[in-house]
Amino acid sequence: MGLVSRAALVVAGLAVLGFGLLAGFNRAQDANWTYPPVGRDLHAELQERVTEAPLNSADIDMLARALAKSAPLAPLPFEAKLAVELESGADPARVAELAEAALRRNARSRAARLLRFSLRAHEGNWPAVLDEFEVLYELLPAQRRNLVQALAAQMTDPSARAAISSRLSEEAPAWGQSLAARLSLGDVPLETLVTVYRPYPSIQGRLVGELVQAGHYDAAYLTWVLMLDEDVPLSGLPFDGAFVGLDAPTPFNWVIDRRTAERLPDGGLYVAYFGTARPRIAVQLLPLTPGAYRLEALAEGDVPDAAG
Repeated sequence: MGLVSRAALVVAGLAVLGFGLLAGFNRAQDANWTYPPVGRDLHAELQERVTEAPLNSADIDMLARALAKSAPLAPLPFEAKLAVELESGADPARVAELAEAALRRNARSRAARLLRFSLRAHEGNWPAVLDEFEVLYELLPAQRRNLVQALAAQMTDPSARAAISSRLSEEAPAWGQSLAARLSLGDVPLETLVTVYRPYPSIQGRLVGELVQAGHYDAAYLTWVLMLDEDVPLSGLPFDGAFVGLDAPTPFNWVIDRRTAERLPDGGLYVAYFGTARPRIAVQLLPLTPGAYRLEALAEGDVPDAAG
């Protein structure tokens, strides 16, 4: 399989972020390093060479050696060698050695972090993969979407699913919502989707709604039940028939039209209806088996003198 599954490596490292990232610096970051005049020239030339395609490994090796001698604490020589190693076949042991050397010189080396992310995935060390992912998520805000997509691609692996689900359940990190948006019932088991969505109440209704739209009513209702907090009572239909405001996702909970109705503090629904339209005041999807049903509701109120 090589360094890591080819799809994961391409998504996480090269096709998404490009060889230019393997230089480890943008121009603004150069101020973090003080080079002698020769070192500055070597750095600029090596940074330029590492973005070329195909790479000239001999020239890069020569420049990297010279820069390492001139500036021993600079990470770029090792990042440049990483680029060469990847293009020539990516030996995992050599990649790990170069990545660690770069990180010892700059813990924020994006190139080394990306490759260590891929190495940890290749090893199946998913807690370490997530640690690297979270560092990259902060280091590369412009690439967060692509990084989350790379992580989502690993959810087909049961070990990855277990580790990612555990991290989400324990910490509910901000990136979890983005991950949830990239998963569907066809990609991972239903119980995994429930685990991914459960820490994020604000998006739970989206998953249930998508299952309903796809016609998976039984799966939608089961998902909804599994997402309920333990202290939320589940008895009788409709759910929250007293309109006390029980916390649960839609559409198996009430969707109330705020233009015509609102919940009362002690339960019940206050409705303003003037008899001139057919509003959808409160809507809830009910999981019913075939048969005859009757809905009863108690209503009280006054008719204004000006009513028609």
